[in-house]
Amino acid sequence: MIAVIGCVKETVSIIMRPSREEPDQGFGGMVQPLQPQEEKERDDDKIIVRDSGCGYNIAANLALWGYDVEMISAVGDDTLGTAAIDGLDKAGVGREGVAVLAGDTAIDIEYVNILGDVEMSAKNRRMLKNITPEFLKERAGLLDGAEAIVIDGSLPQETIDYISATYGPRDGVKLFFDPADRFGGARGKGALSGFHCVMPGRREAEALSGRQVMSEEEMSRAGEFFMNEGVERAVITIKGGGLYYREGTSEGILRPERVISFANTSGAGDVISAAMVAGALEGKSMEETVKDAMEKAALFLGNVEDKHIYDDML
Repeated sequence: MIAVIGCVKETVSIIMRPSREEPDQGFGGMVQPLQPQEEKERDDDKIIVRDSGCGYNIAANLALWGYDVEMISAVGDDTLGTAAIDGLDKAGVGREGVAVLAGDTAIDIEYVNILGDVEMSAKNRRMLKNITPEFLKERAGLLDGAEAIVIDGSLPQETIDYISATYGPRDGVKLFFDPADRFGGARGKGALSGFHCVMPGRREAEALSGRQVMSEEEMSRAGEFFMNEGVERAVITIKGGGLYYREGTSEGILRPERVISFANTSGAGDVISAAMVAGALEGKSMEETVKDAMEKAALFLGNVEDKHIYDDML
């Protein structure tokens, strides 16, 4: 069984249309009123609501590939919490370790342009502060029976430190860390010695290693840093779908066969993280694992592009 500890949230994406023409300005700046026959029905905005969160995405992908997965998280006793629980059930992810607590479920609200870039966002992650060491001790039965434990960086720092110190030294269990964002990278920096594998993006790798990661040479130095800290495997996802990988002194970079022209590719890094967990459990070499991760990420990105969710906004 794989235990995933991290964020379960709802994301609301509001796709912003190109600016509409303003009513004609008459002489002297007077607005000319629209005539009834000129009035056109305003198109509805495209609003997408989806189950999300770094931990959720990794768990859902692993369940999709046939693995036994248990989610450990907290959601609120609100409508969004009900939706999040339903999403876990539909994804085939076990939720014995998910608590429903008084308060608001974690949520992101993002305004996205037609190129898939987030222009503005707001978020509430207060619920995740409930995932404390004491919270995990109450779920020790799940963690003790896990073959692999995946941690996402949205957890409180004391919780990340606790998992690394408690389960990192244990035989027969591997810890995987996805920072989720650069703040999560900073929170995980002191716990590196307990992780079997770290799976940051470029900016997250900077926060996790405390050094700039802009070039291939700097990625190599970051990879060496992770190995010196006791990490056995590391992958750094690169904008555009590529990745850098390292195990011991062996390293390399894989480039995508095609680049997605434009789309919101959020979640692709989580696919790679899930594939890294799967490869380790199946006993695959690092090279086999990262190739499989790239293939799965390419399928994910291709599916994003094929949806053409922005076409009717142009």
